[in-house]
Amino acid sequence: MTKKLITGLSAIVLLVSGIGLSVHILSRPAWNVAAPTVGKCWVGMASAVVQTDAGGLHEVSCSSPHSNQTVAVIRLPKTITVYPISNGLQLSTRHELNAAVIDAAIKSFFGTLSMEQIFATRVAVHSYLPTLQQWNRGARWLRLDSYLLKVGSPIGLREPDLTLKGRIQSLIVAAKNNLDLINLCVDSASNTEIPRGANAKGVVADCTKNPRWHIAVMTNLAKRMNEPFPGVAEVSARSKSVCERYLGPGVYAIAYYGQTPGEVSRQNWTGKGLYAACWVSNKP
Repeated sequence: MTKKLITGLSAIVLLVSGIGLSVHILSRPAWNVAAPTVGKCWVGMASAVVQTDAGGLHEVSCSSPHSNQTVAVIRLPKTITVYPISNGLQLSTRHELNAAVIDAAIKSFFGTLSMEQIFATRVAVHSYLPTLQQWNRGARWLRLDSYLLKVGSPIGLREPDLTLKGRIQSLIVAAKNNLDLINLCVDSASNTEIPRGANAKGVVADCTKNPRWHIAVMTNLAKRMNEPFPGVAEVSARSKSVCERYLGPGVYAIAYYGQTPGEVSRQNWTGKGLYAACWVSNKP
């Protein structure tokens, strides 16, 4: 499955009482124009985790059940005057930022893990803009939160685990000696149900419990930095070529980027290329 750094890499309009969590709401972010604080924890409904702004998230103690943790805050240029309410405008806003600043923030959070290792985990990074109310009052920042994909949830939903306690860095530290503690795996009924693409099948699984699908490698399909988009057929062929290297005894199926018709898109290609996963099934 391809992941990008700042996308829902994935926010929540949550009614806390509606999901039975006992939490103490510390603040409502919609009325606070100050930049968020790194290290704060948040809770909300699953649908709010993938929203553009964080208006549906509520601050809680990190020792209480939560979904998100703020890992970085980046100031937006004051020259941005139009509120980026649509995905297209949101992306345009982000392109005005120095991508290296965002990359550095994420790398700092994950420590010694490489980008390829980061993209292969269940730890997602999502960016939030100020709410419209905050924007109109002068707020200009981009907040990066991390959350963990929920084991047992459909792979296509990117549903967060709403029961986390403590800081997510503790999981990353523990995973330095065993990446399967945070790596992304998928379980499905058969090898015909592949774990990636628009029609991805299966549920997020614990890699230590012998699920069907594992990520064998996460690779950049670009041959060089700043390579122009090489075309749909070429991107798919590169992905297939990399992943076919894992075919052999004990491997019953592979799934790669471009395997699903119409999946390859120019929009997914950046100046750095495109990171794509090779999924491998060790079950017949």
